[in-house]
Amino acid sequence: MLFRSVRLYFNLGRRDQVTEEALQDFFGQRGLGRLNIELHTTHTYVFVSEAQATAVITALHGGNFAGRALICERARR
Repeated sequence: MLFRSVRLYFNLGRRDQVTEEALQDFFGQRGLGRLNIELHTTHTYVFVSEAQATAVITALHGGNFAGRALICERARR
C-alpha cells in the first residue's frame, strides 16, 4: 500500500554526537518504533505517513536530549 510521505525536521544531528541507532532508540522510548530517517550534521529528517505526522511531532517536540531542547516540525522545503 502506498502512502503520502511527510518529511519532518528534527533538530538533532551528528554534531550533537548522535548516531542513527541512538535516534532509533530514542524514538522507541517514546513509543514511535523505528522510523525512516536521514541523519545530517545539524539535523535529521524523519519520514512518516501523513497519518503519523501529528503523533510523531507531538512525541518529539518540546522534549529534551542531553540538555538540548528538541524541535520537531514539518520541514519547510
